[in-house]
Amino acid sequence: MEKFIIASTTPYIKRVFKFKNTKKRRFIFIKKQKELSIKSVSKIKPKIIFLPHWNWILKKEIFEKFNCIGFHCTPLPFGRGGSPLQNMIIRGREKSTVCAIKIDYGIDTGPIYLREKISFKGRAEDIMFSLNIAIAKMILKLSKKLNKPKKQKGKAYYFKRRKPAMSILPKSSNIKRMYDHVRMLDINLKKFPKAFIRYGNFKIIFEEPKLFKKKLICNTTFYKKIN
Repeated sequence: MEKFIIASTTPYIKRVFKFKNTKKRRFIFIKKQKELSIKSVSKIKPKIIFLPHWNWILKKEIFEKFNCIGFHCTPLPFGRGGSPLQNMIIRGREKSTVCAIKIDYGIDTGPIYLREKISFKGRAEDIMFSLNIAIAKMILKLSKKLNKPKKQKGKAYYFKRRKPAMSILPKSSNIKRMYDHVRMLDINLKKFPKAFIRYGNFKIIFEEPKLFKKKLICNTTFYKKIN
């Protein structure tokens, strides 16, 4: 039986697709860092370790011994680095590419197995579901047949990981940029603060943005304590 590990610290990949185990293939899900130790992985002996949305840097003792494949939602080598979805949207991109890459010693520098086009329209939460559907299909395809990955070509461009303070709504901008700012942060993950402003003793959160010509309509929540 061939075994495949799917290591993810977000719930999306399991929500969007049900991976069926058969007599020939078994998918094992991991979500905690301690579960992806060289000792634990060596006992499983996976053919491939897939890492969609893994929060930690993978130890070299693992990717040197096992074939590890990560996923990145930019047209690599453009957009290497952190917060790729948000960094693409803030640059006005409404579509992108998700790449299945072989994990190596660099940051998103490995050769690419597959590329799939994806839409970046709508809220970040909705984009994450669409993105993970694409990733799930790529995992199935790669678990059945693994071709030789192709080296990345072109000029590399790196993104910086966004910080919580960057979620504050910009003071001067056009309505489309305000809409993009709210929607790219409208995701149900603790590490991503939603778009907000501070007003007196309140912190006002913006969600569910809708753009109507020159109007931006959002749901708002007031919090008394400023975090």
